[in-house]
Amino acid sequence: MRDLLKLPKPKVPPEQADALISNRIKLGRRAMVQPYERDSSGAEHRYELWDSENRDFLCQLFDTEEVALEYDVVANYRYSEPPPSEARDQELKDRFELKIKWFKELARRISHHFSKMD
Repeated sequence: MRDLLKLPKPKVPPEQADALISNRIKLGRRAMVQPYERDSSGAEHRYELWDSENRDFLCQLFDTEEVALEYDVVANYRYSEPPPSEARDQELKDRFELKIKWFKELARRISHHFSKMD
C-alpha cells in the first residue's frame, strides 16, 4: 500500500509530524491575516517567506525531497493583476489557503498511512 501513496516516512513519529505541520498552518494563517495594509507588498513578502520556510521544513521532515517537490506544485503561479488590486489580494489569499489545505491533507495522509503500518 505504501507504493500507492508514494509517501516517504517522516523522520519523526506521526504525532510529532502532525504537531509540526499544525504549527506551519498556524504560521501561514497568521501571515495571511494582518491588519489593513495600503498595498499587498507586505503580505506578498510574508507569503514568500512562509512558502520558502515550508519547503525547508518539508526537506527536514522527510528523508527525500519528494514531498517538498509535491508542495512546490501547489499554487505556484504568477499574479494576473497589477498591484495593488482587490483581485491580486484575493489571489494571494487563495495561494495561502491552497497551501494550508495541502498541509492539512499531508497530515491526514501521514496519520492514516503510518498508523496502519504499526
